Amino acid sequence: MYNSILVPIDLGQIEQGKNITRIARKLLDMPGGQLTLLNVVPDIPGYVLSEMPEDIISKTRSSSLERLEEIASECGVDDVSKIVVHQGNIYHEILSSASDLGADLIVMASHQPEFTDYLIGSTTARVVRHAECSVFVVRHHET
Repeated sequence: MYNSILVPIDLGQIEQGKNITRIARKLLDMPGGQLTLLNVVPDIPGYVLSEMPEDIISKTRSSSLERLEEIASECGVDDVSKIVVHQGNIYHEILSSASDLGADLIVMASHQPEFTDYLIGSTTARVVRHAECSVFVVRHHET
């Protein structure tokens, strides 16, 4: 069992996020363990950002916090979870969050690889290669 589990969630894949949150809960050492639900808001290039409303980033972060709180509540982990939203490069933020938290496990969802994943690698593959802790990858199966 694990004491500190980081669960990065892509809010574009809510059902996968709920699934990995439930799996992480089962792997959590109780009592005293903690799940950290993380969403990373990707950086927006300046030339794109200049055409968007000024408060777009703060609204996105606020919306992300609310959605993560809903996931925690629906999955029954709101009593053992911490909610975090970061902005930046997704896999860098996942790795730095895991390091900062002293996480002993990262639970992530995978996705069907696209062509570009073979050229530059997916976020999950990069995290697996560079994480200092164990990474549990949950395959998503279409039904």
